[in-house]
Amino acid sequence: MAKGDGRRQSWLFVISLVSTLAFRSGLVQTSAPMLAPACVSAESRLLVEAATAQGGSGSGLVSVDPATGVRIPILVDEPRRTVALDARGLVLVQDAAERWALITATESAALPVPDLAVTGLMLGRSLANEPPRWVAQRHSTPDGTSFRIIDRSRHTVVLETSFRRRIELAASASSADGRFFVHVQANNVASDVFIFDALTLDRRTSSIPHDARLAAFAMSLTFSPDASCLAISMEREGDPEPDTWIVDLTATSSTAERVELEYVLGWVPTSQ
Repeated sequence: MAKGDGRRQSWLFVISLVSTLAFRSGLVQTSAPMLAPACVSAESRLLVEAATAQGGSGSGLVSVDPATGVRIPILVDEPRRTVALDARGLVLVQDAAERWALITATESAALPVPDLAVTGLMLGRSLANEPPRWVAQRHSTPDGTSFRIIDRSRHTVVLETSFRRRIELAASASSADGRFFVHVQANNVASDVFIFDALTLDRRTSSIPHDARLAAFAMSLTFSPDASCLAISMEREGDPEPDTWIVDLTATSSTAERVELEYVLGWVPTSQ
């Protein structure tokens, strides 16, 4: 088979997956709203890893509507990573065995995707997205980690900070446009949340009290599609389920509010 024929068949496969998912209907389960009004969007979904209904050790993927609380189980076992492909809720999901599936965040269907098709979809996503205005550069030192936030439009450093090295888990993330940079240092008593706004140059700090037996061994920082809010999920050994907090990044206080969600893997747009 010629290379051109193989490449053409791969793209035809991708197109067929997208078309199939666009017209499949999901099984809807409803519940109560869970987010504060400032972080509710009718055109987004939270993708969470939730324990199986049987109460075993396995997990599955669930899509949660932050505006209505509607929950849709999606046919992906042991999800580990999500990659939003467009603004309509088309998402790639990777499971614990590093297999990929293509889903829409408002449907229950999931279709397996070969690696070659994943490569094509990832490439298309990178070409379609504009590069962020702000970028965070990381530099490790013997005492800790330093970050510099650079405004690419002006080629200047707008924010610079450093964090001392500690034994507990820490995580950092930037919003898609790079405006918000967040660093979280986990602890069993309380976790510190540091928020940096590259546009306003504002710096804020918040604390999440835990009073837990152990510090977290897994953490995710997930921005909402418009980067106005942040979901922070932590998982601890011995706890029955993960803990999740939502932070309104546009508020002056930036208080973290605990919500009844499982481990957040993605927060994706679903506008048509």
